[in-house]
Amino acid sequence: MEPDTGRRAVTILPRHFTKGDLTFRTTREDVEGGVALGARLSGKLSAFPGDVVTLVGAKFAPTVGAFVPRYHRYEVTGLFDTGMYEYDNSYVAMPRAQAQKFAALDSAVTGIEVRLDDPGRRGRSAGSSRRSWGTPTARSTGSPRTHRSSPP
Repeated sequence: MEPDTGRRAVTILPRHFTKGDLTFRTTREDVEGGVALGARLSGKLSAFPGDVVTLVGAKFAPTVGAFVPRYHRYEVTGLFDTGMYEYDNSYVAMPRAQAQKFAALDSAVTGIEVRLDDPGRRGRSAGSSRRSWGTPTARSTGSPRTHRSSPP
């Protein structure tokens, strides 16, 4: 997630922050960055703004022939409450570059969501996306205002 979504954001997540925001500003130096937690997840973990959480990612190690755990320390810098159980109970929001590092994606992304001024141009926008990104798989989210395109 980009920390500054601007005036015309694709997501409405910023409206649901109960503490903090999408700037992910940390107050500690011993962490890799800031994260925002869903309100229910925060309660389950007893992790609140200012606390440190350790997230475990995995990276394939060819020398071992298996995935090995990678531990990342983040400061909780915000909480959100969308009213949707799945998001509030299990989602963590963090800046895109930080998420790429966590998931060992280098500079790759697994999906992108855009907002269209003219929903009637959805098909042309998908074609433009394919030309820009190679051959992504485009699908409509059902919302006339958004279009998702996932790189191969």
